[in-house]
Amino acid sequence: TNHPVFASHDLDQTRDFLENLNAINKLELIGCDAPMNAVIHAASFSDLNLIYASFGDARVQLHTPESDTNSLFLVIATDGGATVHHHGQDFEMSQNKAMFRDMQVPLSATEEQFSALGVDLPVNLLKQQAHALIGDAALMLDLKFQPSIDLKTPGGRHIRNTLHYIAHALDGPLRHLDNTIILDNLRDMLLLNVLMQLPNSLSDYLRQQ
Repeated sequence: TNHPVFASHDLDQTRDFLENLNAINKLELIGCDAPMNAVIHAASFSDLNLIYASFGDARVQLHTPESDTNSLFLVIATDGGATVHHHGQDFEMSQNKAMFRDMQVPLSATEEQFSALGVDLPVNLLKQQAHALIGDAALMLDLKFQPSIDLKTPGGRHIRNTLHYIAHALDGPLRHLDNTIILDNLRDMLLLNVLMQLPNSLSDYLRQQ
């Protein structure tokens, strides 16, 4: 709540802002039951950017094109739900189902009364963290995650709790703290937990550590 960067009831303003912020190139209201009520908060820690976004009670449809950015955007819903098409798969998002958005692959979604926490995870930072754990195997293999994340599993719950912990810390005790060591430790904690708790193409190697 202490890091507002955007708030608007105007659809065109929201489109322009999201295109610059997160490469969303299409945003449409579906039906007239609820108006647009967009709210965006953002905070940075170390090399990562944490975002909270809400469209209020509106039902919206959005699309993102492919991007040159080699990163994974972890999205955890805090309210509402969505249906998503990404990486050739159709899946649901809810407070029990999160998502990895591969920024290099197009995505389309329909969201209703939806709000979420998201964090951009550059693949090179994830691979650096993996290299510290398993050595050169991390550099020889592509790092891949499944787009849909089950938050009912122990690993999924832990990732949700970790992201909420970081968000509350940045919103509270760390709000005005410019301490590189603490912020770097938060980043490394998140990267390590994502690698160890969520199934990925390096899991077999990581489990041997």
